[in-house]
Amino acid sequence: MRNDCSRHLEKSMTCIFWKHCPERIPPMDLTALFIKKAVTASAFLLMLLFGFCAMDPVLASKIPRLGDVFSYIQDQVDVTGSYSDYAQTVGQAVTDSGISVTVSEIYCDGISVYASFVIESRKAFDPDGSADYSIHQLALDCETCFTDETEKRKLNGVSPAGLEGEFTNPHTFIGMGTYPLSDGAFPESFDFCLKITSIGLPGKPGNLYQYMVSGNWEFRIPVIVDPRDVQTCDIYEEQEGHSIDQVISSPIMITVYTSYPDIYEDTLAYRVYVFGDLSDENIGFSGEYGATRGITRIARATLDVSLFVTGSNSTLLSGEPATLLTGRTVEFEILPFSFYEMKQYYEINRMEWSEEMFSDYLKWGGFPLRFDYKDETSVHRYLSNLYKSIVNRDITGKSRSADKKSFMDISLYILANAGKELSIDNIIAAYRKENREISRRTVYHYLERMKKAYLIHGVGRYNITGKSALRNREKQYAVDVGFRTINTNTIHYEDTFFLENIIYNELITRGYTVFAGKTYKGEIDFVAVKDGRKCFIQVAYLLASEAAIKREFGAYRTITDASPKYVMSLDKIDLSHDGIVHMNILDFLLRRADLMLT
Repeated sequence: MRNDCSRHLEKSMTCIFWKHCPERIPPMDLTALFIKKAVTASAFLLMLLFGFCAMDPVLASKIPRLGDVFSYIQDQVDVTGSYSDYAQTVGQAVTDSGISVTVSEIYCDGISVYASFVIESRKAFDPDGSADYSIHQLALDCETCFTDETEKRKLNGVSPAGLEGEFTNPHTFIGMGTYPLSDGAFPESFDFCLKITSIGLPGKPGNLYQYMVSGNWEFRIPVIVDPRDVQTCDIYEEQEGHSIDQVISSPIMITVYTSYPDIYEDTLAYRVYVFGDLSDENIGFSGEYGATRGITRIARATLDVSLFVTGSNSTLLSGEPATLLTGRTVEFEILPFSFYEMKQYYEINRMEWSEEMFSDYLKWGGFPLRFDYKDETSVHRYLSNLYKSIVNRDITGKSRSADKKSFMDISLYILANAGKELSIDNIIAAYRKENREISRRTVYHYLERMKKAYLIHGVGRYNITGKSALRNREKQYAVDVGFRTINTNTIHYEDTFFLENIIYNELITRGYTVFAGKTYKGEIDFVAVKDGRKCFIQVAYLLASEAAIKREFGAYRTITDASPKYVMSLDKIDLSHDGIVHMNILDFLLRRADLMLT
């Protein structure tokens, strides 16, 4: 369910989500990840380089000591991450063609190699004296790889301009370089190999260097991978064959791995968007699939960062991911639009809205995307396709055709009877009439799968006289009444059960724990509980006769509990009496009236 609400969420929350570039392939409704604070464009793919200038004591005094370069970069340059907390000191230096290159520190989080540099030239990097040293780049032509006992693998620096950092003077550049591994994993220890063949100032488009010095600066540096504070979350949330597979968070970088089926002839582009509170514009990071896999790296923000992982199945954070993230995750549900949110949606989009549209909401529910369709045939088609995709992806999967048919039959029965007490015996009896067999265990299994896939909510019963919850006596309500509509052959849209469904969804949206009330000889539709206090609720379509009034208000006759009692209906005349409050359903749904609890 939560995937379909992404459109609503991205309007109100700072987030990261992944989708395919619209100019290459149709966009996908896959929301992957949310971020609390903004990650600025300058923080992405940041690679810095650091130089030294020993010729002038004044200039040299501005150069950080060996082993402190990362710390200097973090203080002086807009760089994210905590490099200095994890780096190992190197101190290798090579001089050629009048330029000395020192690798001060190095760090590997298992995803990329990060190296701090001091680069110092006897002559000014700009011999003409016309360069703007406020630029934050130094161009390098280099080759990188890592080697161990078993293999040699190429690394790729992520900036086409070379390195970014700070010129402390015309002779010295200070900064760092980032070299990610595009595929596979680093061994626990290896040698980082770097060969620089030219150094210069970046030129204009079409000209790589403005000024360039050729030479040979070659390094071989032993590295030990530091896995501290690196968290891996396996997601594999898939839609239409495209998926977010994995997210790895290190102290430096957030890396998102995506994939798609090998069914396209040409390369596909994709983009990760960052929505931040520092700008109304989204920041997009582009990438391309290679061998059906794409990798997007986003520099870790220095501000507090939270990742929001969305999915349509409650088991998303079960198993190993939950174990890895113990104590650092909070799971919450995002339901389809309430009637009040539907009103807000129409007002925000300057669409005509009136309370008469409740009949539309009562029939088709509140999935955000369904409001893009203007006729009932299109809405029905959208909801049917959504329902089928949830069933195929999260419930039946690769099950046999017979199993899929059994589930569809049972789900049809459950949704068509939402709001009524579920009778497993009736389902089994119906199968026997058709000379088919199904076990009680199978029915319960399908029921649980429907709950986990957010198709239905189970509502337990509450013994009002005994003041305790009753086990194994549940009602089922559709997460959205639109699913009930498409799964019911004969529908009376004035059916009280549809209203009950909407009231139930509204109650849980507002944070109530809800039970179905059981009395000695009858029942109360809902017992709504919050913070240890409660109230009782009866739901009716219209109280159009004395018999209807007597029936609904009379349900409280045997209840001695002093908690507030409500009868909700669409009647606009206040029929409250005998201490029982009559509340108009639209007033409740539109937040014009609220419940009292004791």
